Amino acid sequence: MRLIIEATGTIERVHGMPARVWKGKTESGIEVTCWIPIVQVRRDADSSQFEKELKEIEVLLDDGLAEAIRELMLPGESFADAIDRLAASRH
Repeated sequence: MRLIIEATGTIERVHGMPARVWKGKTESGIEVTCWIPIVQVRRDADSSQFEKELKEIEVLLDDGLAEAIRELMLPGESFADAIDRLAASRH
């Protein structure tokens, strides 16, 4: 099975962890929704373009999740960077 998905700006909690909502379709056209907490570019690849494109998407959070992330943000850290850091720390 193949999925063709596109990132949305919506971040929701899945098992207490922030996950970006991705929308898409299977190759046969079945619509799907994916909740993805972590997407990682290969370690030996340049991830700067991927990060730039992902950060261009306006992030929409529910009030409770937004407040929880604000409380955990480091000084000068963006929401996207805080979410990435928090997701990485769960491993």
